[in-house]
Amino acid sequence: MQDTQTSTKVVVVNQALADHFFPHGDAIGHQFTIADPSVPGSWQIVGVVGDAKYNSPREKPKRMIYLPLAQLSADDKFAYWLQLQAAGDPASVAGEVRAALAEIDPNLPLLEMKTITEQVDLFMDNERLISQLSGFFSLLAISLACIGLYGVMTYNVVRRTNEIGVRIALGAQDRAVLWMVLKESLLLLGIGVALGIPATLASTRLVQTQLFGVSASDPTTLVVAVLAISGVILLAAYFPARRAAKVDPMVALRYE
Repeated sequence: MQDTQTSTKVVVVNQALADHFFPHGDAIGHQFTIADPSVPGSWQIVGVVGDAKYNSPREKPKRMIYLPLAQLSADDKFAYWLQLQAAGDPASVAGEVRAALAEIDPNLPLLEMKTITEQVDLFMDNERLISQLSGFFSLLAISLACIGLYGVMTYNVVRRTNEIGVRIALGAQDRAVLWMVLKESLLLLGIGVALGIPATLASTRLVQTQLFGVSASDPTTLVVAVLAISGVILLAAYFPARRAAKVDPMVALRYE
């Protein structure tokens, strides 16, 4: 290993730092000092790595520098953690890692071992909770909307029982009555879809700021919601109209 206490002090920076101080892409080769008495001297940039997130998946990339452990002083010459790449199941090498560290220093404590997946899951706990709550309340909202639509559409058909009775008494066929009710329901559905979809797409800009890793304008969700509402409206119009069409005209005329 060429990076020692006596060799040129080198450092690797992330892309955010390189873009900030060297916007023309010429970060490698430049030298700078660090405002920390424990790491004195001039450090030369020898590499640029990608940005990483440390506390939250929503955080913006921070400007970071990475110092070689071999060039730090005795007080700072330690690592908070070690990152290993394993083939297969990472849990299968846990014993080998503990044994290797014990050979280096039996008194060296190994406090915790985590896979990258487990570490990411810890960062995503809040996001997962928000997602689950959002999904629950979304299902609750669409369920209430369907119940309300079903009640309104059913009432709209039932209150026309007298009219339907008159039409049947005058010779209207069952299919004609059903189509009359369904046609009006389809008209209302078309108006609702024509107004609702543009309004939904316009509101996604406000929702997007609260999301992470997904798009607010999910076509699958939008199509499922439209189909669910459409099905409820058609069923709410069809069944009451079918019952009314089967009623005796004299009974329908006396219906209040």
